[in-house]
Amino acid sequence: MITSEKINIYRKYGGLVDFWARLGSKNGKDIMTDDDWGIIDSLLQDILLSNNKLTSAEFNSVLDQKLKNLCDGPKVINQLKELAFAK
Repeated sequence: MITSEKINIYRKYGGLVDFWARLGSKNGKDIMTDDDWGIIDSLLQDILLSNNKLTSAEFNSVLDQKLKNLCDGPKVINQLKELAFAK
């Protein structure tokens, strides 16, 4: 489950998994896994593709469902979208 806390960790390291792997605290690594990092990367890419109208209606529908299933509520979905648009 992607949470606000995980997004904050991702943001802290600028989305650079190598920085997180090398410089991340034990507490941060207890909260977030490599899989979580990959999910956030993937969702951000999909959000950008969708926002730039490079996807089909079916893709967008699947993305909406993924966001609902993988994120801890609408607040987290909005945080992901804000992060995607800030890149």
